[in-house]
Amino acid sequence: MVSSGDLPDNVRERAEAALASVDPIPFSPAAFDRFKGKVVQYIAALYEESIKISRRLDADAVSASHVEKASDALVSLRSALVARHVGMLGGLLVGVGGSQLTSMVAANTFTSGGVLLAVTCGCVGFAGLAWHFAKER
Repeated sequence: MVSSGDLPDNVRERAEAALASVDPIPFSPAAFDRFKGKVVQYIAALYEESIKISRRLDADAVSASHVEKASDALVSLRSALVARHVGMLGGLLVGVGGSQLTSMVAANTFTSGGVLLAVTCGCVGFAGLAWHFAKER
């Protein structure tokens, strides 16, 4: 993630000035300091991501739509990462279940444990893949 040191001084000063007027009552002093640091860190990341998007699109300046896209990318980053890992694990389980089923068919030997493993891995794997595809939309 981008550090707050990457922000231009005027942006950092304006963010800190805006945070100075925020009521710290619901926070402990240590929690409020951490909160302020995270807000400045998010502003730095949004600043950098907005510039990256505008450069990627060969724009002369950062537009409001670039900032919106950067914000969406930063907010959805963690959720997309979890969905991607669940989808990967789901695909792996579908492969395990399919492999187990194929080996039983090829050997013409069906055991209750093998069938249970194939069906369980297939069902859980398909559920993980379905969740991943639903989150991607």
